[in-house]
Amino acid sequence: MDRISFAEALSLDNKIFLDVRSPDEFKIDHVPQAENIPILDNRERELIGKIYKNQGSIEARKKGVELISPKLNSMINSIFDKTEPYENIIFYCSRGGLRSQSMASFFTLVTDKKIFIIERGYKEFREYLINYFKNFESIFSGEIVVIDGLTGSGKTLILKELSKRLPVIDLENLAKHRGSVFGGVGINIPVSQKFFESQLWDSLQFLGNDTILVEGESKHIGSCVLPTEFYQKMNRSKHIWLNTTDDLRLDVIKSDYLESPKNEAEIIDSILHLKRFIGSDKVDMLIEKIREKDFDFVILFLLKNYYDILYKKGRLKEDKFYKTIYYETIFEGVEQIEEIYHQIKRCS
Repeated sequence: MDRISFAEALSLDNKIFLDVRSPDEFKIDHVPQAENIPILDNRERELIGKIYKNQGSIEARKKGVELISPKLNSMINSIFDKTEPYENIIFYCSRGGLRSQSMASFFTLVTDKKIFIIERGYKEFREYLINYFKNFESIFSGEIVVIDGLTGSGKTLILKELSKRLPVIDLENLAKHRGSVFGGVGINIPVSQKFFESQLWDSLQFLGNDTILVEGESKHIGSCVLPTEFYQKMNRSKHIWLNTTDDLRLDVIKSDYLESPKNEAEIIDSILHLKRFIGSDKVDMLIEKIREKDFDFVILFLLKNYYDILYKKGRLKEDKFYKTIYYETIFEGVEQIEEIYHQIKRCS
């Protein structure tokens, strides 16, 4: 059993990361693709913390042994199940302390596989990511191609289709938010900033230093914030502006936001946040239209009187776009962007 850095762990082949922290810690963030084998559940971890604070480390350790002993066999069996195809088993906890040390020691007794512990645990992984994004422009040598367009132009649908054959990072999917005041409607999946950064890093590792496609975003996507150097590189990259018909935009938005009747209450709640932008009278009128199920009116009104104005204020000047395309179907948009992508690749 060896202690290694996170960077050293990455260099190992045929590996699996085992996170022995509590489920709540794991949910907030973890090494991508890691499996959670909690040595203590959420309640037990809280209890041990209280004992440590009030009675000291020895009593906390004694209680930990008491809690772990009855479930040790099932945990070892679970580790066997999850690690069967792998040669290198990498344990980590919060700071490379007792939890990872204990589980790695127990498992070493019953296996001949190579066992490792990340020296400073999850904390070291976070430091690695912070350094990665701080130096992103010097680390990432590929190009980023940014797809921009007005709300409802089908950017996400186009990228989803392109991802079947081209390197795409869906930033809104990573953030579980569509990046607007209505962005969380129908999703309601909270994502921590740390988890967002971990998933973005993992996507970049998977794609390597290739030319990647992303959707144009502001720095904030819901509650998540794009790492500064990544965002700066996006802004300096080649941008493609999408133009399409109002009919297609209407269809795309209805498909995105009206999939479920329960979304209606969330839409009304989101519209209430627009009072300072479009006024109380217009907000009241839109809510009444929603209750009348006149969604086409609401969508077109918001596009022309809020979203399009907002986008035009913040968009790049026409001469700053690498290309501008027009399409009447998502399929046409996909074909045009794929052709432009290959032109960029040939010239890079």
